[in-house]
Amino acid sequence: MQQSKFRFTKESVRRAEPPAPDERTASGKLVKERIVWDTVCTCLGLRIGRSGKRSYLVQKTVGGRSRKVRIGDADNWTVEDARARARALIVQMDQGKDPNAERREERARGVTLAEAVEMHANSMRAKQCVPRSIDSIREELERHAADWLGRPLSTLTADECARRHERVTATSGPYAANRVMTSIRACYRTAARRFRGQLNPESPTVGVTFNKVKRRRQPIPWADLSAWRRRVDGIKNPVRRDLQLLILYTGLRCADARTLRFEHVDLEAGTIFRPRPKGGEDRAFTVPASRVALEILKRRLADNIDDDGWVFPSTDMRGRRTYVQQAKEQRYDEAGRKVGYLPSAHRLRDTFCTAAHEARVHPLDLKVLVNHALSGGDVTEGYIRPSIEHLRGCVEQISDFLSARMFPQAEEDVA
Repeated sequence: MQQSKFRFTKESVRRAEPPAPDERTASGKLVKERIVWDTVCTCLGLRIGRSGKRSYLVQKTVGGRSRKVRIGDADNWTVEDARARARALIVQMDQGKDPNAERREERARGVTLAEAVEMHANSMRAKQCVPRSIDSIREELERHAADWLGRPLSTLTADECARRHERVTATSGPYAANRVMTSIRACYRTAARRFRGQLNPESPTVGVTFNKVKRRRQPIPWADLSAWRRRVDGIKNPVRRDLQLLILYTGLRCADARTLRFEHVDLEAGTIFRPRPKGGEDRAFTVPASRVALEILKRRLADNIDDDGWVFPSTDMRGRRTYVQQAKEQRYDEAGRKVGYLPSAHRLRDTFCTAAHEARVHPLDLKVLVNHALSGGDVTEGYIRPSIEHLRGCVEQISDFLSARMFPQAEEDVA
């Protein structure tokens, strides 16, 4: 019969038996561990796992609740040292202190911003957020708060956050400053949930007055669309040139267009599938491509060399085949001098949406085409799911509208 109490010695601790392979509790659950107690220091216990691993613990009531406090592995502690540690812990617990809570608080006080970033990244992965969203948080903090990554969250103050926000605003602009503080706030809140009660639930970004910013909606004016097309035609790299055109003619988000793979393009059906857009797999969507967009895709299929399946392939710094990392393009004047950038990819999305509106495409159809969430307040709208063939007519309307303004002389010649 297995003893529940005996005098702890080096030999008796070594010989203490783990639970039998088939040992079960009265309720039928498999016993995962045994705890035996020392007859000299009665609060000192020895936990023996099914694998035979042994560790010392002390058990006592604190504030009306029983608490077990781990001391350490039996291989690393002598019986005499374990008894001495148990007696010291008993004194603390008699004074109403909970060593486990104090350990958690100490751990929480030591959690660094870098550790909080990893916690938040894991949380985002669990929610199936797109990798780019996770990477952007790391990039923002490494660029603007690298000196804080090794600091414990508990040491960040509201004043420091406010001053850093002001500094980033001055050096990198109001949007970047807001993003940095939003990222810190999100990571802090994730860590505070993990260490509930040990970390101040109020983020140090409470001291920040966020910059007032407006959603930038800047479609290309129709009078400038021909000049934009000429500048795009002047891009030497045909892959990057076609990327600009495809974004304009599909309204895809920049990341959705850059990461497009041929396995997600059905040239026969004339559709584009995006498995993990903004919002993750739950927001996956399929849209038809206009004739112009399909010609771009067919051209890339025919002209790409060693693309590894990417529609818009590129090579990274290590020589690996990947997709184009950004759609930003330099703009040049007639003398060949750099004079800034072409409109950003999101401005092309704005242009697509504006063309849809002026081409009389129904707002609900446009929402589906650009993968915007349908309104939750309209019951009737919730029943409507436009077919691919119906949407195909919509994208052709938009494509024709854009081409007419991009090549106005051709329209006049036809007339």
